[in-house]
Order: sequence, then structure tokens, then C-alpha cells
Amino acid sequence: MTDLETDKGYGYLNKDVIEWLSNLHAKENDAHKDALSYLNNSNNTLEGLPAIQISPLDGRLIEILCRLSNAKNVVEFGTLSGYSALWILKALPKDGHLWTVEFNPDHAKVARSVFNKAGLSEKVTIVEMSGVDSLSHLSSSGPFDVIFLDADKESYGVYADWAVDNLRKAGLLLGDNALLFGELLDDIENPNTINERVKGMRNFHKILSEKFVSTCLLTPEGLGVGLLK
Repeated sequence: MTDLETDKGYGYLNKDVIEWLSNLHAKENDAHKDALSYLNNSNNTLEGLPAIQISPLDGRLIEILCRLSNAKNVVEFGTLSGYSALWILKALPKDGHLWTVEFNPDHAKVARSVFNKAGLSEKVTIVEMSGVDSLSHLSSSGPFDVIFLDADKESYGVYADWAVDNLRKAGLLLGDNALLFGELLDDIENPNTINERVKGMRNFHKILSEKFVSTCLLTPEGLGVGLLK
């Protein structure tokens, strides 16, 4: 059931609730902590990578969705330090594989170190190129079971369109930041002034709704979820 407040878009999350739930449901292992140590929200910052990783609860959710999909071959757009990839890897069988795309060579170097330390290097291929440029390179390794988007928002529509042709039947498409940091409906009455990020995210939602059995989970950042029809 809902109440009038939640129907209006208000929720009950706050920092303390999120921390309590994370500690209960999404406890991080040593590999997760290693990946986090490279981000600039950590006291142990080494490389100063931006602290734009998914939350532990979102990571656990993605892991669960991958498990429910019996995922074996997964593509991730946006590696950063490898934190979200570690949640995906927890869901994969021994012969599963993750292709994770990272444009920034410094980020890719950090992620490679994280995967090596965790003993997961053989299950991960880091594709060091821009997300859009990687599409033709990745296609030969498909079809994929799950595709997770957490990269350049202006290209989300391009990735979603590619996913239609490169997911297996009933394959899963996930898109983080689906609420676009509160910008999703900016300037909706004047499309000529909408920025490329808004166009890309709206196009993602349009493709998701037309080609997938879809929804948008109202996590703090929003998670677009679709099963390919």
C-alpha cells in the first residue's frame, strides 16, 4: 500500500536508514572496499577518482536481477574503479564473463588492479574505448544476457537501441541514473532547449517502454529495468 505522501513522490529514505539497510542487506566484501579506496569519498583515496559509484543497495539489487536472469554473459558501460562490476561478478557462474567498457585509461588501470587483487581477472574484459565506439567491437561476443548502463547519459538511447539487437530473448537492460539527477523533465515544453543528456535519457526511456517489458524502479537515482520482448 502507499499513502498520500509517497503518491506525491515523497519517500522515507534518509542517510541513517540507507546505512542501516546497506549494512543488513548489502554488506561489502574486501574487494568492494578496495574499489572504494580509490574514490574521492574515501579517507584512503589513492587516485582521486570521482565518487560516482552506485550505492551498496543498488549493487545488491543489480546482483539479484542478474541472478534471476541466470546471467552468464554481461556487458557494463562505465567501469570506474570496478565497484559495480564486482556486484555483477558475484552473480555470474564460474564460466560467466563480464565485458566492462571504460573510456578513461586511468580508471581502467585502477579497475584492472582491483580485479587482479580479487582474483577475478579471467572473468572480466576491460574494453578501453568510448561506449559508443565499443558497440561494434562488442557485438561479436553477443548475444548477452544482461546489459548495464552507467556511462555517458547523452548516449543512453544509443545503448538501448543497440541492446535491442544484442540481448538474448528476454534479456535484461538496466540503466542507472534513470531520473537524471532531477533533470529528466527539464524544459519539456520547449524541446529545442533540452540538452543532450536529457534527450539521451528520454530516448532511453522511450526505447525501454516500446521494445521491453519495462519499469523504472524509484531508487534514489532511478533504475530503468526492461526485459526484451
